[in-house]
Amino acid sequence: MKTNAIKSQKEPTDYEKTKGSLDAAIKDQSAYGVSTGVTSTYLIPFAVALNVPPMMTTMIAFLPDLVGSTLQLSVNFITSIFRSRKKLLVVFAFLEALTWLPLILAPYLHTDKILLILISLILNSILQNLVDPLWSSLMTDIVDERQRGRYF
Repeated sequence: MKTNAIKSQKEPTDYEKTKGSLDAAIKDQSAYGVSTGVTSTYLIPFAVALNVPPMMTTMIAFLPDLVGSTLQLSVNFITSIFRSRKKLLVVFAFLEALTWLPLILAPYLHTDKILLILISLILNSILQNLVDPLWSSLMTDIVDERQRGRYF
């Protein structure tokens, strides 16, 4: 009797899929925490180093969070239009990453750096505040309700 030399690929179980997603989520949030801690702590010193006036430094400190938090209320509306939370999350996270490019280039540009920094930080905050509820919503889909206290 001949045996088949090619072993069939076994489909992963629901548990294996969920475990893989949870492991990826832990790595994702660890990287997010590091990037937020490394960047947000130095925004005001960055502005001071670029000779941003005190009034504008104050605006840089509070305005992005104010606008981002306010626009977070629109997440349900945006999700109802586009339907896919996962696709929105990926697009918004990518756009959020792009908002750092003008900040990186700001010291080398000969334009109004203050306005560039402020707009970039406001866009970054808006996108970050749109990503957070989408991510939390997706996580509640894959983390069993009885395990949420342990996981989060």
